[in-house]
Amino acid sequence: MNTSHKLSARSLRALLVACACLLVACANARGRSPLSQDSPGQGEVARGVELYRRGEFKEAAEAFRRAAERDGRDADAWQHLGSAYSKLGNEKEARKALEKAISLRFSRIAPDLPSSSREEHDYELASPEERAERRARLVADYARAAEGVEQYLRLNPKNADFWRGQSESLNFYARSLAADGQDVVYFRTDLPQKAVILRRSEPRYTEEARRNKIRGAVVLRLVLSAGGTVDHLLALRMLPHGLTEQAMSVARQIKFTPATKDGRPASQMATIEYNFDIY
Repeated sequence: MNTSHKLSARSLRALLVACACLLVACANARGRSPLSQDSPGQGEVARGVELYRRGEFKEAAEAFRRAAERDGRDADAWQHLGSAYSKLGNEKEARKALEKAISLRFSRIAPDLPSSSREEHDYELASPEERAERRARLVADYARAAEGVEQYLRLNPKNADFWRGQSESLNFYARSLAADGQDVVYFRTDLPQKAVILRRSEPRYTEEARRNKIRGAVVLRLVLSAGGTVDHLLALRMLPHGLTEQAMSVARQIKFTPATKDGRPASQMATIEYNFDIY
């Protein structure tokens, strides 16, 4: 425990973010509306939120659909649209809208973490305040993505076990990025001694994926933990026909030397990409 009675600015910011996360968790526990409270204050989304709260779900769905059509990258509009369709009993359209929202949430998370050389360089040059702001923004992004996945799970998708794992990982990252102490997970550039990957296997290309001529990349967010295990796998970019699962399976087998900070092992967040092509 720190014997100083004066919190650093970074510690205070982290504490405030952690408190905010606690308030969000309490609201969830009380069974709040699936519509998030950070919706835009004007336009069709705001109108749809008001209609939804009055129980006018058909009219709300129309407002959210117009907002989504106007800006196809508005994750709030898609997520709210999924909620409205769910209330109307249209589970097929609700799933489609929520899948779109989740995809947009994940694409927002992925660029924010330093994975490329340029991103790492920019992050390394950032001030402590700018780094703290980035972490706080990510806390909010992970929490909103988790909310969307939890709504999706309420529609009983076929691959529910996979999405439950995604939800658990999203909530973990929201908590850990707000932590200040032993539970914190560091960016690579936060650490004087980075984790070193010793062995990494390539995933198997499934026959089903081959028949369907699937190619592309699976991008995983994971933690190279202080204890030497690969934890909290999150698939930010997925491929069908078993390729995402193959990538996650081999990622769990990565062997590495943990990062260190202040002379102690530390948990490091990492981004791993597995490319699949047809040969």
